[in-house]
Amino acid sequence: MQTKTDAQLLREYASNGSETAFGELVSRHADLVYSAALRQVIEPEFARDVAQSVFADLARKAKSLSGDVVLAGWLYRSTRFAALTFLRNERRRQNRERQGMQLLDPSGESSPDWDRIRPVLDEAMANLGKTDRDALVLRFFKNEDLRAVGVALGTSEDGAQKRVRRAQEKLRAFLLRRGVTLSSAALATALAGNAVQAAPAVLIGTISTAVITVAATAAAGSTFNLLNLMSITKLKAGILSAAVVVGAGTSMVVQQQSLSRLRVENQQLRAQSQQLEQLRAENQQLAGLGAQAEELERLRKDVAEFHQLRAEVARLRREKEDVARLQAENARLKEHLQAITAREAQTQAALTNSSVKARETAQYDSIVNNLRILEGAKDQWALENKKGIGDTVTETDLQPYLKDNAMPGKVVGETYVLDLIGNPAYAITPVTLGAIAAGGRVTAE
Repeated sequence: MQTKTDAQLLREYASNGSETAFGELVSRHADLVYSAALRQVIEPEFARDVAQSVFADLARKAKSLSGDVVLAGWLYRSTRFAALTFLRNERRRQNRERQGMQLLDPSGESSPDWDRIRPVLDEAMANLGKTDRDALVLRFFKNEDLRAVGVALGTSEDGAQKRVRRAQEKLRAFLLRRGVTLSSAALATALAGNAVQAAPAVLIGTISTAVITVAATAAAGSTFNLLNLMSITKLKAGILSAAVVVGAGTSMVVQQQSLSRLRVENQQLRAQSQQLEQLRAENQQLAGLGAQAEELERLRKDVAEFHQLRAEVARLRREKEDVARLQAENARLKEHLQAITAREAQTQAALTNSSVKARETAQYDSIVNNLRILEGAKDQWALENKKGIGDTVTETDLQPYLKDNAMPGKVVGETYVLDLIGNPAYAITPVTLGAIAAGGRVTAE
């Protein structure tokens, strides 16, 4: 039975009237219904009456409920309607009966946050949409984990977490409009620790017995309808049993004996209920701490992700600056090469129109070609070693960029001067090559 879902149990009861299935549903959700009723009608006796009417309504409507309904949410909403109806119809009689009733649940200390939330909680929940209300009921009223909430709502665990968070913010906004100001964590703690109180142990058996008796009576054609029986259940569980005995013709003495025996049993059950309520309260406090831990872990992950993104942005900025610097250097080198090419074209035009002897021209061309080779090696060395204008370069530096790792061969015994990066290399010749090399100096320009 523990492995069956609410929908399976509801279908089982609707199809064959299984008392076991209905009793399991009552056992699962009695705390939720009773606590919601108690907050609205205040008196435990009235809360039991409302709880009985809600479960009786569930028994009547079991066949008409859709298969995808979230039963906890449906019961919570039905409890709201039943409590409002009860308060409207029973307000006068409530004042008379309150004097003779005893509270079955022990009074406990509540937090200041819960004292402010309790009077307006159910009104705030009633103003939420169905899905938001179902999400909060499952998470904080039934203390289900996020995976179970996601299964019930037909979504993933992450989707359930987002849904619960949004619904919690909507609830907090409504409470703020009613003058109740508190943080999300405080709201979650207050709901998890106080929203559901343990129903009296006798209530579960009373509800199951009453509802099943109604169904059996209706099937047998009894003149007692549901409203009559529910009026009877406004008395204590022992009085209900005694009333059944009286209906069968039992004497007044037997009635009194039965009532006395049931009162003793009720006292014993109340003592056990107090112990169970204490354990449930401790579990609810632990559930509230779990919700806070989940929120803290989420915030830690968000902060870590923020730091990672900031480091990534800084790295990209550095790379962007490096790219801009390299682009500027590349543009400068291109301009330098273009200038050299222009000077070479001018020199070639001058050679074409000159009357220099063919031998001297060939020697001059060889020297100029060697200078071009040296100039190209200088540029390649500067690019690969990130050197700029004004840097010094040696023959040893250029050897890896020259043919056979050696300086070009001399034509007329000239001397090659590499000069600084940005200045063209030149050659000093021991002889004068006519008008071209006047003064014994040859450049690549």
